[in-house]
Amino acid sequence: MRDMEWFQKIPAELFYVILAAVGGTARYLQAYLNEGKFAIKHFCAHIVISAFSGYMFYQFAFNFLSLPETVIPVVAGLGGWMGVESMKMLEDWWRKKINK
Repeated sequence: MRDMEWFQKIPAELFYVILAAVGGTARYLQAYLNEGKFAIKHFCAHIVISAFSGYMFYQFAFNFLSLPETVIPVVAGLGGWMGVESMKMLEDWWRKKINK
């Protein structure tokens, strides 16, 4: 059990950022497998965007939707997988909420 103590000291936010980056990496690698094109600059940009969007999805799920803790990692990973598209979804949701 002592081997896992370091894991408990990692802030939840960092965990979700890393999870989102992994989701974005998986999506980029899937595109690479389908298209056969790999560019390190594009890959790095994709990871940064995925980490940010996944973190925003995490915040949205936790603070606005009050989802259970068991679902939040899925939402963060999905936000990372979707990247920019997830940010567009949040933007559309926010605009609709403000314009009511």
